[in-house]
Amino acid sequence: MSINFNIIEGEQDNINYDKFKNDFLNPNMTINDLIKKYHISKNKYSKLRAKICDETGLKSKPSIKNNKRLLSTDTDYIHKHRGKFAIIKSFNKKRYYYGTYDNLEVAKKIRDKLVEYSWDKTQLNAIKEEIYRMGN
Repeated sequence: MSINFNIIEGEQDNINYDKFKNDFLNPNMTINDLIKKYHISKNKYSKLRAKICDETGLKSKPSIKNNKRLLSTDTDYIHKHRGKFAIIKSFNKKRYYYGTYDNLEVAKKIRDKLVEYSWDKTQLNAIKEEIYRMGN
């Protein structure tokens, strides 16, 4: 009895990384959803997860369950400074600044949206536009 093996060098990667990253950051997509959607192994998922976490400073994949625990108090990540309210979040011992706002309610709404988007700073302008368009 003989066994034949095919050796394939390197990884074949037909995954659109930007789409995968966007789905990964979506708290509504589960790990199993990602594995099924992109037809990848758990090992490949782990490698992609590590790359995204390294880029974003996240420790794990955002999920609805995790996002509920991100805020322990009403003013988490909001700091009063000279009569205004700054949003500041630290990842890997580095501080990230998300703007200063005139009132606490606007700062809370923007902070809450940032939590939904896993603190993705590239979404900040769109979040501000949405909040101000809604009339705070």
